Amino acid sequence: MSQLLREVRVFCEGGPGIGGGHLSRCAALGAAWAHMGGACTFRVNRDAPPGFQPQGCGVERLEDPLDLSCWPPFPLGVLGVVDSYRIDSRWLDQAANRLPLVAVDDGRSFPLEEQVGGVL
Repeated sequence: MSQLLREVRVFCEGGPGIGGGHLSRCAALGAAWAHMGGACTFRVNRDAPPGFQPQGCGVERLEDPLDLSCWPPFPLGVLGVVDSYRIDSRWLDQAANRLPLVAVDDGRSFPLEEQVGGVL
């Protein structure tokens, strides 16, 4: 685990009308990070399944986990991971000004790598 990276914050959605792919992909990433001793907190939508609790990770349920107006200031050492079909270039520009980001992308609708530190 990096000494500079202390925490991962995962922003994703799941549930009726969305499916479970975003949650399951990110749950595996978060649990692996927690297993290596890192702190991990998920910010998910309220419709995410009630049993969603990746091992070793905290979960915050919000009306909209991608609503940047609800994001607190993030200290240095926090990496954001986002997995959602709702992100676009404008959202990434704004979010990347708040914290370093890695995006999980299975759609390739636009070139994410120009706006984030990594693409999974």
